[in-house]
Amino acid sequence: MRHSLIRMMRFLTLLLILVFPTAANACNVPVFRYALERWSPDLCDVIVFHDEPLTEAQQAFVDELQSASVTRDGSANIVVTVRNTKAPMDDAVGLLWDELRSQPDVKLPYLVVQSAISVDPSINNWCGSLESAMQAGLLTSPIRKTLTKRLMAGDAVVWLVLRSSDEDRNNAGLQLLRKQLKVLSDEVSLPEGIGLLGSELFSEIPLLMKFSVLELDAADEQEQFLVKMLKEYDPAAVTEGDPLIVPIFGRG
Repeated sequence: MRHSLIRMMRFLTLLLILVFPTAANACNVPVFRYALERWSPDLCDVIVFHDEPLTEAQQAFVDELQSASVTRDGSANIVVTVRNTKAPMDDAVGLLWDELRSQPDVKLPYLVVQSAISVDPSINNWCGSLESAMQAGLLTSPIRKTLTKRLMAGDAVVWLVLRSSDEDRNNAGLQLLRKQLKVLSDEVSLPEGIGLLGSELFSEIPLLMKFSVLELDAADEQEQFLVKMLKEYDPAAVTEGDPLIVPIFGRG
């Protein structure tokens, strides 16, 4: 439980960073609102490997992903790449396939969602057969729709809690989180000067010091893409039985 508390206090420290402006922003807009109006989400690579023609249903799913991509004027922050493993691949995608091909559970066609974290190498946020990807909710899910509604309604930060199998740790973590968020929402004030020249707001979304908690069941079949992606960020916590607590702000 000690590790859970340490992780949570790190997140609560992050909250203060999200509220108060930094010199880099050169304005008084809180970081969470600055991110919502001015920062674009990082792109994720969605890579589909195959060695035979895709079925009609598989191709329709890949077409849906490509149409949703920002590279096709869609709203999903993804770039879709389709590769035939029988053709030469001498780039980063080829190196990724070299790593995957020897794994016994990798069966073509296969899909990988990959992103870069800071300066570290890319990580595989989600990977699995194309058939499982078609059922995993890559583009949307009920939890992500709720997150969007809350952020667009003015929530400063939505604290997403991925529940573990240990109910005692879940309950203790949620109790501490809600207690601290109540204190912070009462005691932390918005910076002065918002709306003045250089600190303008670009939308009609309410600017609130509001923090909410949203729980995610790891067994929810409609959320398996999100669950698996979150687990990849801190596998040690999952192994230890800790709930994962993730602050969601800006554009997600």
